[in-house]
Amino acid sequence: MTCFLESVYEDWLMAGFRALASHGPSALRAAALARDLGTTKGSFYWHFKDLPDYLSN
Repeated sequence: MTCFLESVYEDWLMAGFRALASHGPSALRAAALARDLGTTKGSFYWHFKDLPDYLSN
């Protein structure tokens, strides 16, 4: 069974793949990804230390 936080973490990763495929590397920004997911940047920083941490996942 997948826990809620794990599911949200995966949502962030998938949002990044979609943004990368649609708009290229410049689209990989916390605010833009949060807007696409309908959440806040705070959620991004709950799961990732910073953008380089996100990109390393």
